[in-house]
Amino acid sequence: MVPTRTDAAAGFKVEALDAPGYSGAVFRIACPRMQDLAAVGIEALGAALGAVVEDADRRVGTETATIVLEVVDATIVPLYVDLAIGHLRDRRVRAGVIVVCDGATTHDKDSTLPEALCASVSAANRHGALWHPLRARIIPAKLGIGTEGL
Repeated sequence: MVPTRTDAAAGFKVEALDAPGYSGAVFRIACPRMQDLAAVGIEALGAALGAVVEDADRRVGTETATIVLEVVDATIVPLYVDLAIGHLRDRRVRAGVIVVCDGATTHDKDSTLPEALCASVSAANRHGALWHPLRARIIPAKLGIGTEGL
């Protein structure tokens, strides 16, 4: 996937990505490790990331969009990402969300990411499909749903 546009919002790097064969927009939001954001509290970071996702969701205005929260320079998902997912669940964003960290995603059948995070992301997602950034294909937005008809 190739970035098509980049901007910074609330300290998070946001890129629009090309996703060949996918009709929806795909945004990547880089989520740095906590040490890089130490001056800001965890709750504030979670709210800020949630607001950045909501803003990207509003910009696209479609249910076919995918927002990739990619954890960079870390092997575990920072707590503020979990808090942002809770924020999104409360607000029911239209875009599908997938978290990527250390070569794993919340939507892999054999994901090494915490089960609670995977379930939380699935609960925050609307029904339909999203773009899997590592597999470069369309997958169900909710976990446990087959790929028939996608």
